[in-house]
Amino acid sequence: MLTKEEIKKKLEEDHSYTLPDDATDEDWDTYLEVKREMSGEEDADENNFDESEDNDEEEDNEEEL
Repeated sequence: MLTKEEIKKKLEEDHSYTLPDDATDEDWDTYLEVKREMSGEEDADENNFDESEDNDEEEDNEEEL
């Protein structure tokens, strides 16, 4: 059985990494959990950036009025 750390390391090295065909259901559950966690971290970073951009645009619009 693969650990979360092993799967995360493989995904960090190769973003297209998937489990072999003979992987167990438990391995797939762990794999999908790690994928969700990793995408959640990336989304959080992107959202923070997007929010700051939105605030800048709102300030620009107020200045134009």
